[in-house]
Order: sequence, then C-alpha cells, then structure tokens
Amino acid sequence: MLDAASALIGGSPLEFLVFTLLSTVAVVGGVGLLRLRVWGWRIVAAGLWLMLAATFVGLPYCLWTIFQEVREDPDGFNLFVIIVCIAVVMQLAFAGMTIGVMLRSLYGQRVREAVAANETLRRASSPLG
Repeated sequence: MLDAASALIGGSPLEFLVFTLLSTVAVVGGVGLLRLRVWGWRIVAAGLWLMLAATFVGLPYCLWTIFQEVREDPDGFNLFVIIVCIAVVMQLAFAGMTIGVMLRSLYGQRVREAVAANETLRRASSPLG
C-alpha cells in the first residue's frame, strides 16, 4: 500500500512518509495557531523558516544541477532549459516573497498580542493557577 501511495506523488516510499509527517506537523501547528496557542505559533514559525531556508538553498541547487547537465550535453542550452531556468528563478522570487509576507504577519504585533492575550486568559482560568 505504501508503494501505491508513494507512486501517486511520484516518489519513493521514504519520500511519501516524510511528506506525510511534515504535512501532519503543519496541520497540527496550523490548528494550534488558529486556537492562538504559543506552541502552534512556534510550530508554524519553525516550518516557515525551514521552508524559506529550503527555498533559498534548494532552488539555486536546482539551477546548478541544470547547468552541470547542460555543460555535458552536446546540444548545450536549448529553449526548454532556458524556460526551466526562468521558471526556477520565478519560483525562487515568488516563494521568497510569499514566505516573507507570512513570516512578517506571523511576527507582527497583532498576532503576537493575540497569542499572548490568549495564553494569559488560559493561565488565569486554569484551576492550577
């Protein structure tokens, strides 16, 4: 069953398990953030920082790999390679801006105050004090 499920995403069973684990953590963090919990905020913030790092390391690595393949190819640069390179650069810019906006919002004053206020209310209403 794991092989069939991993074939749906076009990867190995290990990639499918990692994808499933990361997705589960992201959903749990999102639910925690929607409930204005500190742990949810921390999970979402860590996930966004990880995505930003992966974007700015992974996409240039992808370009480097393409250029290495093109150097060894007797045809050199062709239209497909140029289009792929442009798409990778655009994805780098778009993902960087999108994740940056999400991080700016997450670290913004309104979100931090809402999470802190909810945490204060939870502690005040807790029977353990």
